[in-house]
Parts: sequence; structure tokens; C-alpha cells
Amino acid sequence: MLQYGRFEAVHKSQLEALGLPAHLWQVLYKKLSSDTFDIGDYVAFGERDNSESSSVAEGLTEHSLCLNVDQLEAGGNVFLVDHAWTTSIDQIIENLDRVPGLLERMEKLTGTYYSLAGSTEMVSAGSLDSEIEANVSTVASMAGVSEERARDLLVSVNGCLIDAIMAAEDEGKEATPGQNTLQEQIIQQLGGSEALGGGKSLQWRTRRYDCTQYALDGGDQPDAIEVSVPLGPGSSARDVKCTFGPKHLTVSVRGSCVVDGGLPGEVRVDDCTWAVEDGMLTITLVKRVADTWSELILGEKHVNPFELRKHLTRVSGELWRFFQGYDCMVQGADR
Repeated sequence: MLQYGRFEAVHKSQLEALGLPAHLWQVLYKKLSSDTFDIGDYVAFGERDNSESSSVAEGLTEHSLCLNVDQLEAGGNVFLVDHAWTTSIDQIIENLDRVPGLLERMEKLTGTYYSLAGSTEMVSAGSLDSEIEANVSTVASMAGVSEERARDLLVSVNGCLIDAIMAAEDEGKEATPGQNTLQEQIIQQLGGSEALGGGKSLQWRTRRYDCTQYALDGGDQPDAIEVSVPLGPGSSARDVKCTFGPKHLTVSVRGSCVVDGGLPGEVRVDDCTWAVEDGMLTITLVKRVADTWSELILGEKHVNPFELRKHLTRVSGELWRFFQGYDCMVQGADR
């Protein structure tokens, strides 16, 4: 990243043409340097009753951006627009799961959060029945099925809007490679101990990385652990700094700390490696003593893959309803 003086020299004419006040140039520079997407700290989606409104299509919910703070002064801040959400319906959940930081930003915007205890907490969540009824018209419209069929599909997927639309579109078809991959990942993550590389393995997930233990030479005890950290498309090894200690691991990506803490046991520092391929950072730790670890970093919090999947579909459902309402209003404005 350019130093600020050079950044200003290179982009000054653009910043002036945009009309961005000069006192916000350094704010913009800092946010660009650190990939700071913090609009969710200031605003959230608000849902309004459109039962008496003629401006919103039936079955869609009208949303507006509501302040999360007491006030937001004109010219007081600048926010980055993240284009990581340019996606298709069959990739929404995979994007939320694998694009670093995207889920956290969408949680802030929708007010939908994942509880590490295993439950999803929603600010505006109603009963399952009311949630299903609210989404019937949307599923029927988007998937081209009857409202009765849309209701049945929603019931079968516990009210999840995205899953219901995908189920309707995929009826009579084979699952796409992307869906199969996601399903296989979930099954593998729930597998616990299974044969892998001739030895035993243990798998778990956290919000930032996945872990798999295995035996390098087919022994009875796992003597290595592989850590997978999604970096997002376009990432390379120069974005990563990985430091191994006998009982400590530190990983930062583009200057942002991802892992920093003590290990449950000692590792052979000279045998530990890391590599970046296809947007994924893979770290291999070789233990000094073969043993089964219950965690990678002391005190880390694990997530239940099935509960996380439910949470991802809830977040995507909230966003999908907003996107459809927005698309409808834009089309109306165009007319």
C-alpha cells in the first residue's frame, strides 16, 4: 500500500473530482490500508410494515437504513463499499462462509448474530410459523411455484428463504458441484475421528479457521495438525505473515491478526510450513509429541457446523429479502 503522501499525490485529482472533503482523505487512506468496512457500526437494516403501501410488491419487505448511533454528521465520515457481495443465489452461503470478514459485516447490518452456545439470536425474529408465512409469496414468486408448494418447501427447511428457493429450483435436478462440496464439508467437519492418511484425525471449526489432526506416518496418535484459513480471492503469500514458536502461533493477513496465542503442546518449528493456494492459507504444524489436541489455540471457541449452516442461511435470507425489495423499487423507479 502507498504511503499517505504518495497516496494523496497520486489520487488528489480523483478525490477532488469526487468532492470528498480534504479532512476525510486520511480517513479514507487508513480504511483502504486496513480493509476497514465499518458501516455496520453505524447503520443497520430496518424493516417497515408495507401492508398499506403500494410502492412495494406483495410478499416483499420494505427496508431502510437506520442509524445505530445517536447521530451521523454530514461530511463526518467516509465508508468503503464492499463488492464482495456480487454473487448468485447458489453462492451466497459459500461466500458468507469463506470471504473473510463478510459474515461479520452482514451480521451487523442485519442484526443477526451467531451464538457460540449453538443458537442463532435475531433482533427481529418472530415465531417459525409467522416467518414461514412472511416468505411464502417471495418463494412462490422467485421459484415459480404455487404458494401451497412454497409453504411446504419452507416448512421442510425450517423457514429458511434461501434453502426453500434453492430446493424449488433443484427439484428433479442433481445437486450442483458447489452444493455437493458444501455438504461434504459439513459432513467432514461433523465427522470427528475418522481414518485419514493411515492414522486418526480430529476436525473442528472456529469462526476464522478449520483444523484437522492426522498421523504423518500412519501411527496411532496424530502428530500433525493442518489449519485452513480462508483469505478470499486474489490473495497471495505476500499478504500473509506466519510466525511459529515452540508453543505459540501468530498469523496476520494484510496486517490484521487472525491467530495469536499459545498452543496446547510443543511443535517442531523447523518442520512447520505454510502456503497459499486458491485463496486459502494452509498451515501445517508438526507436534513434538504425538498426541490428540482438543484445540489449536488455548481458549479458542469452536462452532457447530450444522448450527453455523443454519445461521448462514438466516443471514442470507434477511439479505435476500432486502435485495429483492431493493430490486423491485429500482425497477419501479426506472419505469
